[in-house]
Amino acid sequence: MLNETTIKVTLLENEHAIYFHWDHLILREDVRPAFEQIDRLLDESPNPIYVVVDISSNPQFPLTETVNAAIQGPARHPKLKGWLVVGKSNMARIIGRSINAMTGKRNIQWFESYADALTFARQSGLS
Repeated sequence: MLNETTIKVTLLENEHAIYFHWDHLILREDVRPAFEQIDRLLDESPNPIYVVVDISSNPQFPLTETVNAAIQGPARHPKLKGWLVVGKSNMARIIGRSINAMTGKRNIQWFESYADALTFARQSGLS
């Protein structure tokens, strides 16, 4: 079906965050446009915000495309407050370490649930 993507990006206006959902099976051609969309949303945000990365479906990440798109896009964006990752994945941890090494940032947090990630974002926004 047209306009279906394996990676979805949604602005959570009431949460002052971006929701970044990965399906289990990922099409390589969906990776860069998703990160570009995050970049645009960060550009439009008046303040730094979090990106809640939902990998609860245990995505089959295309490693090179994912790291490159993150580094060339939002990972270095001044309005990226941090990545709040929901779920467990060895490949996601490798990607996270690669992004941290290339940016010099340590702004990735790991959570068991979407609710925990949003709670963290809300509490962080109050301080």
